[in-house]
Amino acid sequence: MSLTDFIEKYDHLEAGSQESDVTVNLSGRIHAKRESRKHLIFYDLRGEGVKLQIMATANASTQDFERIHGKIKRGDIVGVTGNPGKTKKGELSIIPHTVLLLSPCLHMLPHLHFGLRDKARSSFRVCVYFITDRYFTQRLDSTKTAQQT
Repeated sequence: MSLTDFIEKYDHLEAGSQESDVTVNLSGRIHAKRESRKHLIFYDLRGEGVKLQIMATANASTQDFERIHGKIKRGDIVGVTGNPGKTKKGELSIIPHTVLLLSPCLHMLPHLHFGLRDKARSSFRVCVYFITDRYFTQRLDSTKTAQQT
């Protein structure tokens, strides 16, 4: 299932609820990792121009939680199998049973909040712009559309 389909299908859920009878498979790139407690980690999964939260808990996991989540970092591409739900604050999430590291990121991506610091070097790293800066991608799409007309 794509991330946009997941958001359209499960955005109606109540805050704090989870559909434990439904299992979905998603994949995308990790753009942020926030450790709340020892056995609770939040990830921002991005793809197709949208963002979805992964709420990984040791209770819901069927894997060695610390080993798997200790390897995952910003920029990695992961596959997630789990249940759709919403946090108590109402953010749509997937609560994973399994997380699979599909492709590790060999060079850590810049943090989304701070962006690229060295603007002179960044002009040579257009691929990093495609991954981290959604406004760059939108501008590129609008320029491409304008040239076609």
